[in-house]
Amino acid sequence: MKEQLQGKLVEILTSIQTTVGKASDFAMEQLPDIAMQYIHFKMTWYCVEIVLFSALTIYLWKLGTRCWKVWDTKGDGDYGFCWFISRAGAIITSFVVVYNLYYSLMILIAPKIWFIYQMVDMVKGIK
Repeated sequence: MKEQLQGKLVEILTSIQTTVGKASDFAMEQLPDIAMQYIHFKMTWYCVEIVLFSALTIYLWKLGTRCWKVWDTKGDGDYGFCWFISRAGAIITSFVVVYNLYYSLMILIAPKIWFIYQMVDMVKGIK
């Protein structure tokens, strides 16, 4: 009876070891594909953000120009506030565009380095 249990235990441990080995091999085969999909997704996301925030920056800048013209003509304080807020918003959104452009270029020129940065950030976030 004891020998049968030991035999079954060896069989179970062998099957676990085989399964873990197959899972590890599968993960190593799929890692480059997963990494490339992640890189492509982030590149697309950064490009979408660049387009959206560029459009928002242009809109806010033009809104500030219109507010300035009305404020200069009428001298109404509300238009001065509108000018200030729209120009501040345009400046902030332009920083977002530059930030996304930086990472888009990093993905385009050096995708492996960008991926390493992302993995380091993920590991830091786990702690």
